[in-house]
Amino acid sequence: MITSALSPGARLHRHVVPLATTVDPVAAAAALRPAGRVMLTAGPGGRDAVLAAGELAVLSHPGGDGPAPLTAAVDLLAGLDLPPDTTGAEAAWYGFLAYDAARDFERLPSRHAASGRPVYEFFLPEVLVAEGRVIGRGTTPAAARRAAEQVARTLDRLVVTPLGAVAVGTGTFGFEYDEYVHALRCAQQHILDGDVFQLVLSNPWTAPATVDGLAVYKRLTEINPSPYHFWYGGPEFEAVGASPEPCLTLANGRALIRPLAGTRPRGRDGRADRLAEDDLRSSVKELAEHRMLVDLARNDLGRVCRPGTVSVERLMAVERYSHVMHLTSDVWGEPARERGTAELIRATFPAGTMTGTPKVRAMEIIDDLEPARRWLYSGAVGSFGVSHVDLYLTIRSMVWCDGEIRLQAGGGIVHDSDPAEEYAECLAKLGSGARALGVTMEGAAA
Repeated sequence: MITSALSPGARLHRHVVPLATTVDPVAAAAALRPAGRVMLTAGPGGRDAVLAAGELAVLSHPGGDGPAPLTAAVDLLAGLDLPPDTTGAEAAWYGFLAYDAARDFERLPSRHAASGRPVYEFFLPEVLVAEGRVIGRGTTPAAARRAAEQVARTLDRLVVTPLGAVAVGTGTFGFEYDEYVHALRCAQQHILDGDVFQLVLSNPWTAPATVDGLAVYKRLTEINPSPYHFWYGGPEFEAVGASPEPCLTLANGRALIRPLAGTRPRGRDGRADRLAEDDLRSSVKELAEHRMLVDLARNDLGRVCRPGTVSVERLMAVERYSHVMHLTSDVWGEPARERGTAELIRATFPAGTMTGTPKVRAMEIIDDLEPARRWLYSGAVGSFGVSHVDLYLTIRSMVWCDGEIRLQAGGGIVHDSDPAEEYAECLAKLGSGARALGVTMEGAAA
């Protein structure tokens, strides 16, 4: 389940080396790719970058063992003897929790065969690069110093080289338009029957491709000013994205879910943009959908938080991204002391904005209606530890595996959803990814 040379109770030493020069994060990630698993994350425009590389431990698991992988990962960190100045982000696993991990947390049907690909894909990095310094870790002071100095030498002597090519063949949707309409009508029938109030129906797009994910990452940081950009390079797949929505955050004893639901395409100019915002704010459908998902977030946090601590501190603000704008809210809670991060993640995963409500019944219907398992899409990407969680939704993202690129987008379906509008919303959400790849998807921006 976990591959690690760290023994229980091991002392993990830390060594810090300042970088002599300012380093381009993308070039640094490219230079460290031979080290094994590498992950680069950053804020809007690629700022505040964090680069994680090397492997002190690896959790790569296809699922099927219940919540044991998450629990084992947290237990390993909790058993380490860490230096007192270690931050939560340093004492953390980095990687992905696939949407399909929900099958380990709830009893769900399995209409589609499992791919055997990892559902849990995390690593405990040997080296972190952030804020102009390299942090090396190891089981001895010499090992920590060696790890930090080796990476610092590599980056101080860094020569920026061209990134690889991005070549994408002809793509296909999992649902063609008529098939999508049929699935949407089935979802609406479930709503009329009282099975669910809302359901998130998504559509995958796949194409043969040769992709340097860092080249796509660089384009995405320029195209889409999302709060969380990421690139991951591992032995089985490469993934890149610009996620607008935190899945779950835990810091200073407070947990945050930020439901992002309610969408309009960006206008061509300032006036059109304002009209789109007015339309979004006045939409009875969008406001009702958003309130349902805020209530679901409150309920999820309420399962593991101290009574009376769950609150909504920002309600239905409008946030703008490159191709779309969304309604978003902040739902906070204080986890009970006896609840660990593994329980917190399980209670809130997957995000209600990716399923619908009620969550479990919505996931059952999604499995029946969608053309394939979602895998990474609508799961979580980021880091987690004993007292730290920083996970974002794996949306506005793409994964390259076995010579194929895959993008996916969806939207919340309610009883009066219009099929043409919902299909157009999916295309709009794919817009930044399509532009980064240099492709057109039946109306998506090239």
